[in-house]
Amino acid sequence: MLSTAFKREHRPVLNESRLRALLEAELEELRDPGEAPTGKSAKDYLLEWTDPAHGYLRRHQPDGEDEPVYELTPEIELGKR
Repeated sequence: MLSTAFKREHRPVLNESRLRALLEAELEELRDPGEAPTGKSAKDYLLEWTDPAHGYLRRHQPDGEDEPVYELTPEIELGKR
């Protein structure tokens, strides 16, 4: 899902709201029809994927921007994780 989201958008960096929306849509698609949302939220996944134990994404706040952005770590882009 991660690399696909960035490739689909044709951007190496995505703002938090856009990446969260893409992930929420993916989670909704995986859910059985009529099933209530359970488990982790998109925000939970983003927090997990940026933590040191996982390190799939890098999150930072560009100067002058209101919203944090995410980018894939080099290991993910190179398929090493």
